[in-house]
Amino acid sequence: MTETATLQQALTRFLDPAGLDLQRQRVCHHLLACRTEAMGGTVLQCTDCDHTQPHYFGCRDRHCPQCQGCAMYQWAERQQANILSVRYYHVVFTLPHSFNGGVQLHPEVIYRLLFQSVWHTLRFFGRDP
Repeated sequence: MTETATLQQALTRFLDPAGLDLQRQRVCHHLLACRTEAMGGTVLQCTDCDHTQPHYFGCRDRHCPQCQGCAMYQWAERQQANILSVRYYHVVFTLPHSFNGGVQLHPEVIYRLLFQSVWHTLRFFGRDP
């Protein structure tokens, strides 16, 4: 029987913080600390048998599946009402990795050109019977 790994176990095993920017390091730190002693918590105690059980607080990070999983599921359920009964296509347009520096330096220009190219491409395919 295979045991399912937790997010904390996977991050601890595979995370290389040196390869992450400060924002991603912060998110990973939150995820690692979520529902652990590091976040603090409260102790629940049974009035009948005096058994105590620690209850640790969540990180509340928007990327955390433990903290935001329920909210994400509820959002997805609400979105079902907005889906039209038509065929959908999921199209992804990406830029080559070599453009990353240009996007960071001139995002307005690069994204404007990207969206113009995307619109031109979609319009071309949309007109083709």
